[in-house]
Amino acid sequence: MAKITPKLVNLDKFFTGKKYAIGDYVTYIDFEIAEFSHYLERMFPEEYVKYTSFKKIRETFYELPEIKKYYDNPDRIKMPFVEEKEPVPFPAW
Repeated sequence: MAKITPKLVNLDKFFTGKKYAIGDYVTYIDFEIAEFSHYLERMFPEEYVKYTSFKKIRETFYELPEIKKYYDNPDRIKMPFVEEKEPVPFPAW
């Protein structure tokens, strides 16, 4: 985590105050951030709470009508890693 923390700090500063990753419109980067933020939250929950811009972008992204419709559909393809509610223990290597 030590190597990625400075990068997360910089990204959080860059994203802060923006509706989406690079401004007021959606780009493919928002898809990536929404997915990445799930992994960050599941693997490092204590770190995830520090970077509020990731959560804000993810929430804004999931409120897009097309995205919301997809995730509200019970027949959608579910991802086990993201859908689980309990934290995933990270191996201590």
